[in-house]
Amino acid sequence: MGAVSEAENPARLLVVEDERHLAAGLKLNFELEGYQVEVVGSARDAGAQLLSDDGFDAIILDVMLPDASGVDFCRKLRDAGNFIPVLMLTALDKTEDRVSGLEAGADDYLPKPFELNELLARVRSMLRRADWQRPVQDSHPSMQLGDVVIDFAAHEVRAPGREIKLTQLEFDLLRYFGYKFVPDPT
Repeated sequence: MGAVSEAENPARLLVVEDERHLAAGLKLNFELEGYQVEVVGSARDAGAQLLSDDGFDAIILDVMLPDASGVDFCRKLRDAGNFIPVLMLTALDKTEDRVSGLEAGADDYLPKPFELNELLARVRSMLRRADWQRPVQDSHPSMQLGDVVIDFAAHEVRAPGREIKLTQLEFDLLRYFGYKFVPDPT
């Protein structure tokens, strides 16, 4: 069974991999899971693709590219304020390599060779975490549950006669579960 149904908007992945046979295999397997996939073979092409199309949900990034280090590319993305989820996929498997990639801003790091099922699970997990962190849409700035009003724009929860203080985690969970499982009151 694929990762996304055709009724949903499939996640868009940018695969940055210079080994053509591996890139083709990744593209095929991600598409079989229901993702939309673009493949490029260099950091320069990846940068151009990101500049021309901001609709990607995640990047699968090789570390050893012909024109740049994937670690440096990831660091530049983060320094530029781009926080698209990044999974580094590389033959470099020493602890210091993994730490370097994660400290550069990667969300995950998987050494080659890898098991396909593990890669697919890591991508699903990364996309799930990214979905949890997406900002609340402006079209739903608040919701009401009985006498309680949750104002997402103001980051407040109010009940008759009092304001309820929540931690960031509590508010994020309320926002996530509220929008996922409570019908819009309008």
